[in-house]
Amino acid sequence: MEPVYAKGNVFFRGNDRFLIKGISYFPRAPRDPTASHYTQDSVIDALTDDRIPDLERDIPILKQLGLKTIQVTALDPTKSHHKAMTLLAEAGIYVLAEVCNKMKAPERNADPNFDPSRYYTLSLMRRAFRIVDQLSDHSNLLGFTVDAKVIRSRSVTKMAEVCRAAVRDIKTLLRLRQGRVQPVGVHVSDIMDLRTPMLQYFAAGPISERADYFAHDCYSWASPSDFRISGWSNMVQAFTPYPVPTFLAAYGTNINERTWGEVECLYSPDMTGVFSGGCIYTYFEYGNWYGIVTVKEDGEVEFKQPEFWRLKEKFGVVNARAVKEVHGKEVKGYEGWTGTFPAVQGGWHAGANLPDLPATVEAMFEEIEKEKAEFRAEEACERMRGMHLATDAASQRVAEEHFDDDEIQRQQESARQTLLDLAAQRDVDHKSAE
Repeated sequence: MEPVYAKGNVFFRGNDRFLIKGISYFPRAPRDPTASHYTQDSVIDALTDDRIPDLERDIPILKQLGLKTIQVTALDPTKSHHKAMTLLAEAGIYVLAEVCNKMKAPERNADPNFDPSRYYTLSLMRRAFRIVDQLSDHSNLLGFTVDAKVIRSRSVTKMAEVCRAAVRDIKTLLRLRQGRVQPVGVHVSDIMDLRTPMLQYFAAGPISERADYFAHDCYSWASPSDFRISGWSNMVQAFTPYPVPTFLAAYGTNINERTWGEVECLYSPDMTGVFSGGCIYTYFEYGNWYGIVTVKEDGEVEFKQPEFWRLKEKFGVVNARAVKEVHGKEVKGYEGWTGTFPAVQGGWHAGANLPDLPATVEAMFEEIEKEKAEFRAEEACERMRGMHLATDAASQRVAEEHFDDDEIQRQQESARQTLLDLAAQRDVDHKSAE
């Protein structure tokens, strides 16, 4: 599968512009019957081996809708994701992998001058690094997204320093691996007065630590609406000065009936000069009325009516458009951009100085390499043990086949008769000689 890469303010696959036509794919654990609602912690890893049957069920539905990307989160670094990534690649589906989703943060009304290093922990980045190392060699990995939704009020904007440090250190890890260097971006919440400062902050500075793309939630399009009524025209105008690849991490408000007019707008020249598509929220229904399918207790999928078919229709229109009907203005250069950080004043408190981990990225990379070497050694031992067991079992089968009691008795009788025949023949030979 041909990899996607960031260039200028957009994404490319080969020599062609790539637009993200995706959906958040967040399965959840069964809800505690004593709980009143699902929590963020109920999201489970969508790419583990035990989820393969669900992926096999859902991939044809995603393709039926015309979607080419899924966004996943809550990935477990102790589990393998190889089979799932391979299955998705065979279906032509890219993956946006969210990391650092376990990041802690102060309360909304905290003292804005808190120490961000308290929240940039080894446990947080050990999880992130192992996911990055595990998924990086898959060609359908579109990008690693640092979950920056902890920046949810002015008093906690200093958490942007933690998120930016995570971007920096993941980029360092990818360089140490000496393989394909995937884009590393951020995903922020839909907070109107912080949206532009967050974009300015994560797009500024040296390429080694700035975000390769910026994704944000956006629920301002409530049908019936259009490019201007929704405020999307103002959003495009605000984002235009920043040449960083941008897309909607989540869209599709359900305040009114969802007719999906925003899909046609998002993939039109009005938007594609600045935005590179986005991900619908969400695939699974879990009680908030945003899911487009419901998985019943028997595992069967029920489409949400009529939203599912309307969505399929809209992506059918978008996917049938010619390239010139979709793509907007010319690509802007991002590689040489440095930008400027927003001033630390008023409601913005994050600066250019970033926290460091207690251990270096190089040391943590060596730790991962050692773990992988030990795992490969254990696998080799298991294979050897398996070969020995197979050899022993085969030998036992041969013994059972060729040396059972009846066969041994027959062979003994045959040998005894041979000896008797030889003795008789010897007696005949002796008499002839006399």
